[in-house]
Amino acid sequence: MTEPVESSPTHETSTSQDRPPRLFPPLRTWLFSGIFVLLALFGQSAIELGDGPLASVRDMAPLLFDGAVGNVMTLIGVFFAFFIPLIWFTLFSDWNLSVRLLPMACVLLAPAIFFSVFRIVHVDGEMKPIFAYRFAQSADQQLGALDGGGATDGDSTNSTEHDFPQFLGPDRNLKLAGPALAGDWNATPPQEVWRRPIGAGWSGFVVVGDLAYTMEQRGPSEYVSCYRVADGEPVWNFKHDARHETVLGYVGPRSTPLVHNGKVYAVGATGNLVCLDSVTGDVIWRHDLLAEFNTTQAQFDGIVAWGRAGSPLLYEGKERALIILPAGGPTRKESTTLVAYDAQSGEQVWTGGEQPMSYASPSLFQLGDETQIMTVNESTVSGHNPETGKQLWITDWAGDSSGAATCSQPVDLGGGRILVSKGYGQGARVFAIEKPADDKYEVQDVWSDGRLLKTKFTNVAVKDGFIYGLNDGILECVTAADGERTWRERGFGHGQLLMVGDQLLVMTEEGELVLVAANPDAYQEGGRIQALESEISPNWNNLCLTGDLLLVRNAEQAACYRLATREQSDIDK
Repeated sequence: MTEPVESSPTHETSTSQDRPPRLFPPLRTWLFSGIFVLLALFGQSAIELGDGPLASVRDMAPLLFDGAVGNVMTLIGVFFAFFIPLIWFTLFSDWNLSVRLLPMACVLLAPAIFFSVFRIVHVDGEMKPIFAYRFAQSADQQLGALDGGGATDGDSTNSTEHDFPQFLGPDRNLKLAGPALAGDWNATPPQEVWRRPIGAGWSGFVVVGDLAYTMEQRGPSEYVSCYRVADGEPVWNFKHDARHETVLGYVGPRSTPLVHNGKVYAVGATGNLVCLDSVTGDVIWRHDLLAEFNTTQAQFDGIVAWGRAGSPLLYEGKERALIILPAGGPTRKESTTLVAYDAQSGEQVWTGGEQPMSYASPSLFQLGDETQIMTVNESTVSGHNPETGKQLWITDWAGDSSGAATCSQPVDLGGGRILVSKGYGQGARVFAIEKPADDKYEVQDVWSDGRLLKTKFTNVAVKDGFIYGLNDGILECVTAADGERTWRERGFGHGQLLMVGDQLLVMTEEGELVLVAANPDAYQEGGRIQALESEISPNWNNLCLTGDLLLVRNAEQAACYRLATREQSDIDK
């Protein structure tokens, strides 16, 4: 009988080899992660690429080349570039379980601890988050109610040549003829006159006589407030219970009051329109625009996500003065473009158009001898008869009031030409309104360029055929005739500007006030000061100049500076 032969270990055949332990991610994981690294790099250079080698691609997808969108892409890219290898390490590596779980636990625990202490209260113009202690009151809530003050014998609302009575100045175009400002702040720097805390919001100051008016948020109440120009002391205020707040838009009213014939007209972020006595603050008439146009706050926020921002426009009509502003509606298809009220009685005079609103304000446009109202809507620009509200012409101008918002004003360039500009990669466009013999208006494009004048939260000023404005935070000069850029200078952020004679006053997003010559040939800086301070507030409020006194504010503080003029400089020398 044959004995079975035992197998020897040395004769054992193996079907597979022992693989080495998987300790680090394989090449394919790093390559996948590298795709997101490229996304992050693209996000950080999106503006430069869109203005340069990828200009043709930008024209097809302009939103991809916006600075804020670029920062979001950078955040997404960095997150996944780091997280993909971490996921592999946790799920597929051969390290001990405790070693594999430790990095993931730290990554999840660190933000949980951070956000238990801090919260995002706001974002700047490039979508960078601004944090504050989670359980601390906001700056406006810490202020408490505004004291009533009280008019004194020194208060005056008599009109003067130095009045700044409405949004963007006397002519609503960011331009003042004077005074002639000194061009060297190293020799004659601005002198601070007063400084005081102020409630939140993006309203600017307006001035008539010796009184300054603005809007602000303090806790649960929205205010129209009046201060003395001379010392910043409160004179009176009107308080309305309303609070509009979003992370992207922050808190408070967005529009700037209008002062005319002894009355102050102001509209809040939730649609409360009031006419007040400019000396006492007493209510003369008021309207609830949400109720008047059959809209709930939730419906309105679904269309205009960051609050009503249109400032009232005055039109001196044939029979009476009118107050005109964007109207609204419950849905985009049931919207009214503009509404006009009798400035004296508050009676509704007309409504016109069917376009949903943007964040811009109506303004006047001169076509030959004919005066029109022009308004930038959510995704169009339209012209209206100021006596009846009838829509005369309309042209497309892409936008979304819950996304790629339009904030910038249309500009009358003369000769029937209108400039529109906006951020989110869209740039600038000039078109002309023509009225042939058949009385039908026609819109003709003159030029457009997505690389120019991306004025996200700002407006432009025009002088001698040249346009000065902030292009995604870069100050630049552009020819109005053909859109050729003559110079540009970085470092301003999404601030604001005001042209005074042959000088530009530019407030940077960080609160620096910069003097720049309105010179189309080259950038010439006359000096800069740190005008405003803030822990969380960017500086998005428009400037106001009355005589040689400049009033500035953000969502936390207001200040007044005396600016040297050339006459003063000559005397000092």
